[in-house]
Amino acid sequence: KELRALIWAHRPRLLEAFQTFDRTSLDSVVQEAAGPDYDPDITGAVEPAIWARVLGGALRTPADFPWAELRPHLAELTADGLVSYMDFLSRFRNPLESWLTRAWCETALDRIAHAVDR
Repeated sequence: KELRALIWAHRPRLLEAFQTFDRTSLDSVVQEAAGPDYDPDITGAVEPAIWARVLGGALRTPADFPWAELRPHLAELTADGLVSYMDFLSRFRNPLESWLTRAWCETALDRIAHAVDR
């Protein structure tokens, strides 16, 4: 339960780190073959070893923390053998967060509609 709370609390930092590794690994492999028209889109997935490395670094766990061993319990692999970090991060939600997000969106839409009607 504490691990879930730790991951939930650091989702923005984790997302930023995952995207950095995602873009870096994609650039180094694909850019040479694609040439000057290459668009460095983020794939949304990383290798399991990178997934474990990102979690260890972003969450500042000890070097011997068993992220790789915990991966089967926390994140599934895609057909390509990668970890979809967006699917992983989206598993860590909080009911209050969902309610607040929905309420904020409804309020924002109401204000936009009211401003348009003027």
